[in-house]
Amino acid sequence: MYDWIHITSNYEQQGYSLEQVMGNAMVTGEYKNYISNTKWLNGKVTNVSSGRALHISANDKGLLTIKVCPPKFIHGNNVQEATLEETLNLFSMLSNMVGYDLGDTSLVKSIDVTHTALTDFKPVAYYPYLCNQQGENRWTLNSTLYYGDKNSKTKQKKFYDKVKETKKNGGKQDIPEKYKGQNMTRFEVGLGTNAQISKIIGGGDIPVLGHLFTMENVEKLHHYWQEEYNAIPKLTELDTNFKKGMKQKGVQDEIINSALSAYGRLNIEEAINHAADMGALSYSAKSRTLKKMLKPFEDGATKHDLIMELDKKIFGFEPKWE
Repeated sequence: MYDWIHITSNYEQQGYSLEQVMGNAMVTGEYKNYISNTKWLNGKVTNVSSGRALHISANDKGLLTIKVCPPKFIHGNNVQEATLEETLNLFSMLSNMVGYDLGDTSLVKSIDVTHTALTDFKPVAYYPYLCNQQGENRWTLNSTLYYGDKNSKTKQKKFYDKVKETKKNGGKQDIPEKYKGQNMTRFEVGLGTNAQISKIIGGGDIPVLGHLFTMENVEKLHHYWQEEYNAIPKLTELDTNFKKGMKQKGVQDEIINSALSAYGRLNIEEAINHAADMGALSYSAKSRTLKKMLKPFEDGATKHDLIMELDKKIFGFEPKWE
């Protein structure tokens, strides 16, 4: 469920020194920021069984930072998920290493919530039926489909090919035997600020590490992940249906709808966006044109069979506790 966790805490408030919290880590570098007059120690902690490391750093002002991909650290790959119990045990180990409980003292700076679906086809086959979402930019880069703000990672979601991703950078990850030969479509929602996480968890508390492991908050974050998928428009299929007595306008509307469906909802959206970019439409005219031309889809379209399959797999996931 959690593919990335970034936390920070103040070790001085817990009564510890820089040397104590970094004493059991392998220090890989030391540098000083002469503008702020701050000394930093950078280090890593390695899991001998998986061969993977996590990054830990601290400065002489009391700030401790830990960044980790739990599945990679625990299993050596993030094709398979780390259970919540395994992830909690990882942070218990790190708490023992630095000398104090990270669960109650560490702010969650960012998290990635994710699952990987074993799909009938490669991820790119589903992209034409995942349409533009209002208020979000939609773009593809290196076979990854993104939704969000290109200039900000405060909240960003993406679909990508997990098989292809494991082969990047020299193929440092091994695909477990049971997943070999499978099509793996990952849907990931990244939350890049503590404030963004707070909006989802609610309750008025500033999210700390321990909040990620309560049943209530796990369910909230999992539900949010599903709702972010659900918010993407997917009604793309319009059937032609001539009925007795529908008359000229009805027949014309059916033919127009058939043409719209054949051209494709996503192509219609992109054409209107392109027209606006070329100055052919004002912002308000673009909005009206989109609303008018997409109305047949909103009123009577269904989902493509590929999306029906993907829906079933996305909504079939449950958090793995053990």
